[in-house]
Parts: sequence; C-alpha cells; structure tokens
Amino acid sequence: MSNVIAVAGGSAHSLALRSDGTLAAWGDNSGGQCAIPAGLGGVVAIAVGGFHNLALKSDGTVAAWGAGNPSNPNNPTDLFDWGQSVVPAGVNGVVAVAAGSWHSLALVGGPRLAPPAPQPDGSMELILTGIPGWTYTVDVSSDLVNWTPLRSFVSTNSVTPFLDAAANNFSRRFYRAVAP
Repeated sequence: MSNVIAVAGGSAHSLALRSDGTLAAWGDNSGGQCAIPAGLGGVVAIAVGGFHNLALKSDGTVAAWGAGNPSNPNNPTDLFDWGQSVVPAGVNGVVAVAAGSWHSLALVGGPRLAPPAPQPDGSMELILTGIPGWTYTVDVSSDLVNWTPLRSFVSTNSVTPFLDAAANNFSRRFYRAVAP
C-alpha cells in the first residue's frame, strides 16, 4: 500500500486513508466494517470505532459503515444481529470526526470551504463560510501531506469568495481552511 496519509484501528480491523482521498480496510469484517461503501471518495479524515468506521469528506459530510444500532435490542451483544452505522440526518458542515467502541462524534462548525469552482481563466474560485471577525488561513496542497498558506484574512462577512490564481499550474489541488 502506498501514499497512505492516515491509519486507524478498531477492535480487530484497520483503515487507511490514501492521499487521493480513497480508503483501504482489512481485518475482521463481522460487522461490515471492512466493506467500504461503493463510490466513497474525497475523504480527508478517518476515525475507527470497535466495529464501525467514519469518513469525513471534503464537502463536510460524513460516511459511516460497520456495526450500528442493534436490530434486536434484546440481544445487544450479538454483532451479527446489529444494523449498519448511520449518520443522523442534518449532520453536515463537519470539520472533525472521532469514534469510540460503540459511539461516534462529529465536530460541526468552524471554517468551511465550498468545492472549488473552475473559472474561464483557469483559476479556481473558493468560497469560505466562517464567523465574521475571525482570522482564517486557507492552505493549498497537491498531495494532502504538504500544505502551503494560500491566503490569510479576517472575515468581514460570513461568506467570503476569493480566487486561487495559481490553480492552472497544477493538475490537482486540495484546500483546507484553518482558524487559529
């Protein structure tokens, strides 16, 4: 396996995040925790519980899979009788995820970048949603490992559009917003 930027382990399984936003899983699959959802990509962070996984996507949404709520509450210890993990409706704008043995956490809020929009001149328009008066730094990376500050500014509005004029020089760019 190559280009791995993060790894996490559960009770008897492991999950790896590659720099291209894809995942690999291996180990015990008794709760479906190694069955990565089809088409899952754009992942920027992972978390692993006892028998479930969380993947934070670049758009602030979360995917969850593996053992979840029991389908038979009278026998909550039977992993083969557990339903699949689900993310509650309305959870978006997530900036971080964490998982425990049988629970999940999502941190909602903070700065959020909309997906970049290509412009006719080859640049990319980015839109940062944040809190007016807060200082934000937007970083850029071509590999999700090495980050370079693109722009720092104090938000004067809750939504701030700006351009990455150098985007046409790169085949692939990733962005993140940071609030100190």
